[in-house]
Parts: sequence; C-alpha cells; structure tokens
Amino acid sequence: MPPSTRDTRVFPQARARATYDALLAAARDVFMEKGFDAAQTPEIADRAGVSVGTFYRYFADKRQAFIELIGAHLANAHQKILGNLSPSSFSESRTSEERRAALDEVIDVLFRHAAEYPQLHRVFLGMSLRDPDVAKLRVDFEELGRRELAALLTQVVPRERVSDPLARQR
Repeated sequence: MPPSTRDTRVFPQARARATYDALLAAARDVFMEKGFDAAQTPEIADRAGVSVGTFYRYFADKRQAFIELIGAHLANAHQKILGNLSPSSFSESRTSEERRAALDEVIDVLFRHAAEYPQLHRVFLGMSLRDPDVAKLRVDFEELGRRELAALLTQVVPRERVSDPLARQR
C-alpha cells in the first residue's frame, strides 16, 4: 500500500470528482509550465474551467493542490512500475530471456513514466528540497519501493546470494 499522501476524499457526486480531477490536471499543467512559485490559483482554476472560489472549496491553497497532485502521481508511478514485478515473473520455470524481458519491461515503464512529465519531476524534486511534507512524500515512496523490491528479492533470489536485501551500503 502506498504511503498516505492526502486526506481521503469522498465525492458523493460524479461531478464533484470530475471537478477535482480537472483541478489536479490543471494544477499539473500550470506547475509544469511555471514552477511552483510562479503558479497562481486563479490560473489553475481558469484552466480547470471553474471559479477561484471552487478551487478553494477543494484545496486550502496551491501547496495542498501540489501535494495531492504529487501524491497521486507517485502512487500511479508506483503502481505502474512495481505492479509489473512479481515472483512469477522470475520463477525458475521461466527462461533467462523471459526473466530479463520482465526486468526490461519494468525499466521501460520507469523511463516512460519519467519522460511523460519531466517538468513536473523537476518541480517535485525542487520542492522536496525545501518543503518537509513534499520531502516526506519522496522519502516515503522511495522507502516503499525499496521494501517491495527487497521483498521480491527475498522470494526469488537464494539467501546465500543476497543475505539481506534491505542492507544499505554506506
């Protein structure tokens, strides 16, 4: 389960969910074009096709919108990338070429995801250096990925080859 990135949002109406999604998409586009500091809530609202007041019904400020956007983006990346890794992909019944192809596919997914919104990644990394909540999101998702990869290694690699998959080299 990915780290918690926001309050759980429940939308009783499909229209409210659609407005929220439109605001996040607009925020993504504005943050990518202008960066976090130059992004303004009126422009986000305008791009989403809603009033500024509507923006503030969904978010306290642009920072909250950014954190929710990045949380959703990271959760999506996590699912896309690590969702393709399973012990069955690396079972001994598969050929070495099939196991290699499974790894190649995961690496391709990782690069395609990073290439989809490179400006967003740039803004995210910059914000993670100065905002503790954004930094925590980055660290939490990195740790989640590390733990899930370690769990996979434990299942598919003999213990004598990798005795402690969570060990860090310092």
